[in-house]
Amino acid sequence: MRKSLGSKRNFITDEQIQGITQIYTGFGENEFCKIFDNDDFGYTKVTVERPLVK
Repeated sequence: MRKSLGSKRNFITDEQIQGITQIYTGFGENEFCKIFDNDDFGYTKVTVERPLVK
């Protein structure tokens, strides 16, 4: 493994890779995965109109 910045040198075994792949391809909520709607990441643009002050 290459030298990395900080303590990020973690090795993932083949079994762990298979487990992650099963969670990803299963596309269902469980204790390791939560699915969000696109609306959960959106925002609402609000236009504030006020009179011109002279």
